Amino acid sequence: MKTAFICVLGLLGAGCFASHEPVSGYRADGLFVACSWQDEARYGCDPLSEGTGTVEVDGDGCAGWTEGGAALVLWPPNHELHTITLADCAEVRSGCPVTERAAFGDGGRIVAVTSDEPLEVGAGGDGHTETGDLMIVDASTVRLRSERQGGGDGRVYRIELVDDAGGSDVCEVHVPHDRGPFGGAVAGAPVVRVTR
Repeated sequence: MKTAFICVLGLLGAGCFASHEPVSGYRADGLFVACSWQDEARYGCDPLSEGTGTVEVDGDGCAGWTEGGAALVLWPPNHELHTITLADCAEVRSGCPVTERAAFGDGGRIVAVTSDEPLEVGAGGDGHTETGDLMIVDASTVRLRSERQGGGDGRVYRIELVDDAGGSDVCEVHVPHDRGPFGGAVAGAPVVRVTR
């Protein structure tokens, strides 16, 4: 099992310690999820059957985040930039049938990335970074900042993918407002869009 970094806030301050178990809890919309550390400060979060300790993906495993599907989550919101690739998206969406995740394969490419929060809102706990919060590096790679507005409900990045056969998909990357990696974020309408 992958190591999970759990950042403890409040009583212990901003300390982090290592654990070999998934981090689980209720995300922003009330679904119980388990998050496993992937690398750096990136987690894969899946629906969890409460009390069983086993991950059970709803439906075919290819549902969107709001329907109980998996998502990538950046935690903590420490203003660091992270590289996300199509392979990362494919791993977190591994429950999808191959035909439904064709855009993650060799013919897949990134065409756009969006954010449901503005990149800079002045005072408000978003880190005051005005450039580089989301950028497309190449056809299979983006760079996203682990940042969200202090008074908001978390930030949702959407990586839009297409393939040569006309297939498309969206890979969601969340920066929760609080409550740790399992908290998720509430998706709003995109307000920033970068295209390739």
